[in-house]
Amino acid sequence: MQRVRLVLNKQKDYDDQGTRLVGLNELDTISDSSCEYLECEVLDYLGYDDRSKFLHTAIQKLRIGCELFIRCLEFGAVYRSLTNNTIGLEHFNQLIYGNGKRSIDTLKNLITQVQGPVNITSAGYNKETYWLRGIRC
Repeated sequence: MQRVRLVLNKQKDYDDQGTRLVGLNELDTISDSSCEYLECEVLDYLGYDDRSKFLHTAIQKLRIGCELFIRCLEFGAVYRSLTNNTIGLEHFNQLIYGNGKRSIDTLKNLITQVQGPVNITSAGYNKETYWLRGIRC
């Protein structure tokens, strides 16, 4: 079994803790049901229509009973920061669209997309991001 983190730009094969790093476009290099832990922080770089398919494929890489962790930018929180004048338009655009991002999703939508094949154990917000932990059913 392996621990895997999906990353945008893979610069090395493993991080300092021994977690395998897999680039966004290399998901197919992971065998189905081979991961004991899968961390995903790349959904912000996928278009809305591509997310469901990507999540379905990623979840299949997990063994049943093993953990999924996802972290994304929370569009609603960033928008509220803009309307409350906490951030300016330039910072807003950088957060949402910088470095090829397409950040247009919310935690509520993510929960809807993964419920069923994943039992959500916890979820929450941290400033302008959200996270979700779950166990593959």
